[in-house]
Amino acid sequence: MTANFYKSSRQRLFEKLNEGSMVFLYSGIAPIKSNDDNMHPFPVNRNFYYLTGIDEPNVWLTLAKTDSGALEKLFIGQPDEERIKWNGKMLTREEAMEKSGLSADNILYSQDMDRTVAGQLSASRRLAGITAAYFSLDRLSMNAAPTPAEQYAAMLREKFPALEIKNALPLLASLRAIKQPEEIDCIRRAGDVTIAALRHMLQSAKPGAPPSSLPATAR
Repeated sequence: MTANFYKSSRQRLFEKLNEGSMVFLYSGIAPIKSNDDNMHPFPVNRNFYYLTGIDEPNVWLTLAKTDSGALEKLFIGQPDEERIKWNGKMLTREEAMEKSGLSADNILYSQDMDRTVAGQLSASRRLAGITAAYFSLDRLSMNAAPTPAEQYAAMLREKFPALEIKNALPLLASLRAIKQPEEIDCIRRAGDVTIAALRHMLQSAKPGAPPSSLPATAR
């Protein structure tokens, strides 16, 4: 997908939002085991990816819609030479711009998020302010640990009691249910690759042959 697809996805979400709404989406946390850091495959939040094209951990996207216009912000980790030395490269502002289609002015560092969000929500005292905040509240079970989205929503509820917390999942589900031409093309190409692999396997397979005897492309 190109950056234009993700820009279009955000625009279609803006069209579904009422004025005075703000959306918060988090990319997710990389799995950590035995005191290592970011050493395991990272499963990005698919709704976040749908709107940004970014598959890096610890990134926030905020979308705010008021009667004065729409504003989108991306908050990424600030490059740290020590972390880069041990864990590899980090997402840069330039890469975030290229993938998401957001402008440079709208890509900030994580440490700026609380101050930026507080400034936007403090404007709620004005008629054009934010009165509702949407989060991806996808809790898997009653006993699961609070997600970063739940934790941030709880913090905002405490700091801004008049703010209404809402679940963004129904909005996002309705958005993603209707596939765009770019998505349909990707699905078709994936189907073509699967069909080609299956045909190759059928041509190569023999009765009683173990899987290890098949070509790598057919396994």
